Amino acid sequence: MKLPENLQKQVAVLCLEGAELEQWHLKSASPEKWVFTLKRAEGEEKPAIEVELDRRYQDAPARVEVRYSNGDKRVWRVLKYKRVEGVWFPSEVEWVSNTRFGSGWGKYILVRSERTKSVEFEIPEGLPVTDVRGVSDSEWESFQIGNMVITVPPDKTRQTWKPDLLEEKREKK
Repeated sequence: MKLPENLQKQVAVLCLEGAELEQWHLKSASPEKWVFTLKRAEGEEKPAIEVELDRRYQDAPARVEVRYSNGDKRVWRVLKYKRVEGVWFPSEVEWVSNTRFGSGWGKYILVRSERTKSVEFEIPEGLPVTDVRGVSDSEWESFQIGNMVITVPPDKTRQTWKPDLLEEKREKK
């Protein structure tokens, strides 16, 4: 799919689950919003995703819905936006989750924003790390203890830190 030119810089949300831009389909467009869908092949483990971008707020994300083949569904919906240094950001986001383990909801609220400085620090070589880049939601393991659901990344994410680990990930993309 060829994205409209003004959207080409606003596509970070469309990289969910490692999707390529060509996998997205424009479902609808109006003066208020764009709606894109990411459909998966029959039997594919990765979830179906629908993303709404609000055209009134520089195409900022307005809603993301993720549907899994097992019936689980998660939705994030922007309730308010705040303009920071000329760019619109979601400032209040509601989430709802309906899974085989139960349902839940919550709200994220932007309390403050400030420009950050770059931070550099050294990670000691040999330190055990968990690297979840490139791991889809469907690969995480969930188990229930009473009313609590624990979600853990797959074993393949556990590694020993080495400086070239970052370069290895970049080369695989």
